[in-house]
Amino acid sequence: MTWLAYNPEPETSRLRYGYSSMTTPDTLFELDMDTGERRVLKQTEVPGFDSGCYQSEHLWITARDGVEVPVSLVYHQKYFRKGQNPLLVYGYGSYGSSIDADFSSSRLSLLDRGFVYAIVHVRGGGELGQQWYEDGKFLKKRNTFNDYLDACDALLKLGYGSPSLCYGMGGSAGGMLMGVAINERPELFHGVIAPGTLC
Repeated sequence: MTWLAYNPEPETSRLRYGYSSMTTPDTLFELDMDTGERRVLKQTEVPGFDSGCYQSEHLWITARDGVEVPVSLVYHQKYFRKGQNPLLVYGYGSYGSSIDADFSSSRLSLLDRGFVYAIVHVRGGGELGQQWYEDGKFLKKRNTFNDYLDACDALLKLGYGSPSLCYGMGGSAGGMLMGVAINERPELFHGVIAPGTLC
């Protein structure tokens, strides 16, 4: 995730911007557009965190209707065992809101205990533009549910988690997604977290 940061001087060749990923805490950079030189001005300190221990990936999963659905995931490399890890799959897919694949220090505890954490960027969100949002609302809301379930199946098939240790998570409007997922495919989930559910 990248964002334009506060640039205190309007007449300058230097641009400040921020960056974060699932393995990189919020970092502020300054780029000299004349020379191409880039330097780190500041990075959020996370005690005990070593980014080299973690792996993030971006995948495209084919949904049942042939649409490619993006998935972001992260895990601790030392504890990853293909087909054996607990897998926590987050989904939202409402209001055109994009779920950023950014850094979360609170997620580290799970990763350090062997969890693989995945975000399925289902239709109904805004990750791929207005049409992505339109294709996951009203009479097309079914796409949101199918994208999520198909991604869970694909992640397990690819070995990112143990079929007996798959967990779902989605709050607020994502709670509706969890309700549909657990009711349609109860055998798929070992548990579901749905805080602040809208039903």
